[in-house]
Amino acid sequence: MNIYYETLNERPDIDWFLQGHVVIEYMLWKRLEVPNPSLGYELRKSSFHRILNAAYINGIIHLKSKEVIEQINKIRNKYAHELTFRPTLADWFHLWESAQAAFSDMTDGIEQGLEELR
Repeated sequence: MNIYYETLNERPDIDWFLQGHVVIEYMLWKRLEVPNPSLGYELRKSSFHRILNAAYINGIIHLKSKEVIEQINKIRNKYAHELTFRPTLADWFHLWESAQAAFSDMTDGIEQGLEELR
Protein backbone atom coordinates (compact mmCIF):
# COMPACT_ATOMS: atom_id res chain seq x y z
CA MET A 1 0.00 0.00 0.00
CA ASN A 2 2.92 2.36 0.57
CA ILE A 3 3.75 2.31 -3.16
CA TYR A 4 0.12 3.18 -3.93
CA TYR A 5 0.11 6.17 -1.58
CA GLU A 6 3.55 7.32 -2.74
CA THR A 7 2.33 7.21 -6.33
CA LEU A 8 -0.76 9.25 -5.41
CA ASN A 9 1.36 11.85 -3.64
CA GLU A 10 3.33 12.32 -6.84
CA ARG A 11 0.34 12.00 -9.18
CA PRO A 12 -2.90 13.30 -7.60
CA ASP A 13 -4.55 13.21 -11.06
CA ILE A 14 -4.58 9.41 -10.86
CA ASP A 15 -6.43 9.45 -7.54
CA TRP A 16 -9.24 11.83 -8.49
CA PHE A 17 -9.62 10.32 -11.95
CA LEU A 18 -9.94 6.76 -10.64
CA GLN A 19 -12.37 7.88 -7.93
CA GLY A 20 -14.50 9.63 -10.55
CA HIS A 21 -14.50 6.51 -12.71
CA VAL A 22 -15.72 4.39 -9.79
CA VAL A 23 -18.47 6.93 -9.03
CA ILE A 24 -19.66 6.90 -12.65
CA GLU A 25 -19.77 3.10 -12.67
CA TYR A 26 -21.70 2.97 -9.39
CA MET A 27 -24.19 5.65 -10.44
CA LEU A 28 -24.90 3.93 -13.77
CA TRP A 29 -25.34 0.61 -12.02
CA LYS A 30 -27.62 2.15 -9.38
CA ARG A 31 -29.75 3.88 -12.05
CA LEU A 32 -30.24 0.45 -13.64
CA GLU A 33 -30.76 -1.43 -10.37
CA VAL A 34 -33.40 0.79 -8.74
CA PRO A 35 -36.13 0.32 -11.37
CA ASN A 36 -35.03 -3.23 -12.22
CA PRO A 37 -33.51 -5.14 -9.28
CA SER A 38 -33.00 -8.32 -11.31
CA LEU A 39 -30.94 -6.40 -13.89
CA GLY A 40 -28.98 -4.76 -11.10
CA TYR A 41 -28.29 -8.17 -9.58
CA GLU A 42 -27.20 -9.51 -12.96
CA LEU A 43 -24.82 -6.57 -13.47
CA ARG A 44 -23.44 -6.39 -9.93
CA LYS A 45 -20.09 -7.95 -10.89
CA SER A 46 -20.05 -6.94 -14.55
CA SER A 47 -17.42 -4.99 -16.40
CA PHE A 48 -17.64 -1.24 -16.74
CA HIS A 49 -18.26 -1.67 -20.47
CA ARG A 50 -21.23 -3.98 -19.89
CA ILE A 51 -22.80 -1.61 -17.34
CA LEU A 52 -22.27 1.34 -19.69
CA ASN A 53 -23.90 -0.51 -22.59
CA ALA A 54 -26.83 -1.55 -20.39
CA ALA A 55 -27.30 2.09 -19.33
CA TYR A 56 -27.38 3.15 -22.98
CA ILE A 57 -29.72 0.35 -24.09
CA ASN A 58 -32.08 1.09 -21.19
CA GLY A 59 -32.24 4.81 -21.95
CA ILE A 60 -30.33 5.96 -18.85
CA ILE A 61 -27.83 7.84 -21.03
CA HIS A 62 -27.84 8.98 -24.64
CA LEU A 63 -25.20 8.30 -27.30
CA LYS A 64 -23.14 11.47 -26.75
CA SER A 65 -22.94 10.76 -23.02
CA LYS A 66 -21.94 7.16 -23.69
CA GLU A 67 -19.15 8.33 -25.99
CA VAL A 68 -17.76 10.71 -23.35
CA ILE A 69 -17.90 8.02 -20.68
CA GLU A 70 -16.06 5.69 -23.08
CA GLN A 71 -13.36 8.39 -23.40
CA ILE A 72 -13.12 8.51 -19.60
CA ASN A 73 -12.79 4.73 -19.51
CA LYS A 74 -9.99 4.81 -22.10
CA ILE A 75 -8.05 7.28 -19.97
CA ARG A 76 -8.68 5.15 -16.90
CA ASN A 77 -7.34 2.10 -18.75
CA LYS A 78 -4.22 4.02 -19.75
CA TYR A 79 -3.66 5.04 -16.13
CA ALA A 80 -4.08 1.40 -15.07
CA HIS A 81 -1.90 -0.21 -17.73
CA GLU A 82 0.69 2.44 -18.62
CA LEU A 83 2.19 3.55 -15.34
CA THR A 84 3.94 6.54 -16.89
CA PHE A 85 0.85 7.77 -18.75
CA ARG A 86 0.23 11.49 -18.42
CA PRO A 87 -2.65 13.03 -20.37
CA THR A 88 -1.70 16.07 -22.40
CA LEU A 89 -3.43 19.41 -22.17
CA ALA A 90 -5.00 18.60 -25.55
CA ASP A 91 -6.34 15.31 -24.11
CA TRP A 92 -7.98 17.21 -21.25
CA PHE A 93 -9.46 19.84 -23.55
CA HIS A 94 -10.91 17.17 -25.81
CA LEU A 95 -12.50 15.33 -22.87
CA TRP A 96 -13.92 18.45 -21.23
CA GLU A 97 -15.23 19.89 -24.48
CA SER A 98 -16.86 16.54 -25.32
CA ALA A 99 -18.44 16.50 -21.86
CA GLN A 100 -19.74 20.04 -22.32
CA ALA A 101 -21.46 18.98 -25.56
CA ALA A 102 -22.89 15.79 -24.04
CA PHE A 103 -24.15 16.77 -20.59
CA SER A 104 -26.31 19.46 -19.00
CA ASP A 105 -24.00 21.58 -16.86
CA MET A 106 -26.41 22.86 -14.24
CA THR A 107 -23.65 23.93 -11.83
CA ASP A 108 -21.28 25.37 -14.46
CA GLY A 109 -18.64 22.85 -13.32
CA ILE A 110 -17.69 21.86 -16.85
CA GLU A 111 -17.43 25.49 -17.93
CA GLN A 112 -15.31 26.25 -14.88
CA GLY A 113 -13.08 23.26 -15.62
CA LEU A 114 -12.58 24.42 -19.20
CA GLU A 115 -11.76 27.91 -17.97
CA GLU A 116 -9.10 26.47 -15.67
CA LEU A 117 -7.62 24.52 -18.58
CA ARG A 118 -7.50 27.69 -20.67
